[in-house]
Parts: sequence; structure tokens; C-alpha cells
Amino acid sequence: MPKPPDTVTVKFKITSKTTAGDLKRMVYRKYNLPVEHQRLVVSHQIPKENDFLSLYDVKEGSGVFLYLVPTTKHHSTTAQYDRYLSSEDETSSRDVSSPL
Repeated sequence: MPKPPDTVTVKFKITSKTTAGDLKRMVYRKYNLPVEHQRLVVSHQIPKENDFLSLYDVKEGSGVFLYLVPTTKHHSTTAQYDRYLSSEDETSSRDVSSPL
């Protein structure tokens, strides 16, 4: 079955110490997609920014879904976004396979 036209596959080199936030910043640097508009989904879960992707068994060839979402909070730089994240309440990863 062919992929929908709005689906794009890209590859990034990561290590066992790469976090969800690191991957979002890689996407920002390469494609200029603001990190605050990015939502990662890994193994039916939304990882916290500081979660290592290896916690979700991400390795070579693994699929990580990136969704682009609108936001009302605008952070023009990665540093501003990092400050925003550090000010947010740290919540646990949320399982997205079940309804909110």
C-alpha cells in the first residue's frame, strides 16, 4: 500500500544517549521545524523531552513518528523552547494507545 503524500521518511543518526528533545532539535536544525510544533510518538507513547530514546527500544531502523501541531505558545529559538520546557511540570510519559 503506498504512503499518503503527506508522509515523509527521514533518517537521523542517534546513540543510546539521544533524548526525545535531542531528536526534536536535530529536526529543527535540518528542516527548520520549530520544536514546539513537534510531537514524537514512540511505541505508542509520547516521551518526555529528557527521556532517552533507548528507553523505548529505539535502535537502527526503528520508526519514530513525528507529528507537526499548531501551538499558541511561540518560542523563536531552541534555547527559548528549552527554557519553556524546564519551566513546565515534569509529567510521566503518556500512553497514546488509549484515549485521554
